Amino acid sequence: MGHVSVSLRNSLGACFIGGLAVASCTQQNLTVSVRHANGVDPRPEVGETLKVQPLSRDDLSHHKPGFFVLRNTDDWDLFFADPSLRPVGIDFSQSMVLAAYGNDRAVSALQIRSAGDTGDMVNVFVTQVTPGDGCEARQDRPAFALATVEKRNEPVQFYVDEERGPRCDAAPVGVKVSCRVPPAKEWTADKLVAPIGSKVECSAFVDHMQHRTIVDRDWSIRAVPRGSDTRLSILDEAKKVTLILDALGTFELRLAATDEAGRTGETIATIDAPPPSPDFYAELVWSNFTSSDDPDTFPRVELHANDAPKPPMSASAEPTTSAKPVTSAKAPPKGAPSKGALIFAQRKPPPKSCAMFGVDRAAWCVDVAKYGKNTLMHLKGSSDGLYDLSVHYTDDRFPGAPIACIRTYVQGKAAYEMCDNHTRKADETWDLGVVEEATGKPASLSMPVGAADGGAPVQVAPDAGK
Repeated sequence: MGHVSVSLRNSLGACFIGGLAVASCTQQNLTVSVRHANGVDPRPEVGETLKVQPLSRDDLSHHKPGFFVLRNTDDWDLFFADPSLRPVGIDFSQSMVLAAYGNDRAVSALQIRSAGDTGDMVNVFVTQVTPGDGCEARQDRPAFALATVEKRNEPVQFYVDEERGPRCDAAPVGVKVSCRVPPAKEWTADKLVAPIGSKVECSAFVDHMQHRTIVDRDWSIRAVPRGSDTRLSILDEAKKVTLILDALGTFELRLAATDEAGRTGETIATIDAPPPSPDFYAELVWSNFTSSDDPDTFPRVELHANDAPKPPMSASAEPTTSAKPVTSAKAPPKGAPSKGALIFAQRKPPPKSCAMFGVDRAAWCVDVAKYGKNTLMHLKGSSDGLYDLSVHYTDDRFPGAPIACIRTYVQGKAAYEMCDNHTRKADETWDLGVVEEATGKPASLSMPVGAADGGAPVQVAPDAGK
């Protein structure tokens, strides 16, 4: 209500001023003006206090904005233009009606607080109340106020000041997150299960029943599995985000939303990346790093799996394979070695194993895949149900650098985890040891787990964080 947009005058001399600017009109010297408090100009004097009697009628709520004075029934009829709205209980020979109508839904209330006669002017003091912290803007209708005062044949000035309403304990913003793996059309609310390596898209949804406008959305990663270096990509003015599931485990996204009144709400969305099947899996991941570290600077390593070493044979056992020399029973052909020359049996081919590159993969090496800096190995069906796991370092690892960890999974759950915090030289190997396919845990062999590398690696709980 900062300027005047409409000025109406009837034949009886009533002057109506609507809109938002300060202005006045004159008829028989009965002007109506509006003045807003600005913190500089002095407040008008009160003079003789006039009794203000609020006029509480909900049926008078709809009118154009502005400040008005109704001095008789003709003014009333012209103002409301509805024969059904009668000035019940108002004696216009003794009283006049003061009316204030807001034009901004951000004004939660208008209050005609007092009035006074200075002898040549009636000053009416109006308070415009704006919503307090946590309060919603009016949704049904603009604010208005009506009151009667003793009738005076003098100009009227409305003096309008502003105050902040009390804080509201309004419900927080109802915000939700739903996720999917494109090109899927359906969204899953709150919790999504998706394969490792998936690019997941998540979108923010607001409870439209609250009639609120979201002005800010703040996405963040709340939790990731050990070894994950996934990052959020913000899309569509923060209405959507995407991330890649680069490790097995649980990812949590946090969304905080703020509406036009400054109220906030937040929610957590969960995304699970479980092992692809109940079989045995070995995952090589990293720990001891932060989101500001560059994964390209981590030491280059490679996960290997081999057949478990066989227990040594007893002294009396006859070896099944031997390279001992044998003597030829027949005379050698011409040009062949002389009788009695030694002929060695053919050696066994190198054993097959499992790694990402450079090996002849064994039948039990089902799959090896890279997800970012992490490696997931699927092993199934070795003859004895045992695997010898190791990590080969291509680069040096210095103290304080990120730490390589191997985590095993069986029946879709994490079974065991070991981490290597030793200083390593390039081409050095960390031998985790032999693990069982059935349990995912170290086997009970004569060689203790970790003994091959000169010391036991650090053991960490399966659900340890990044």
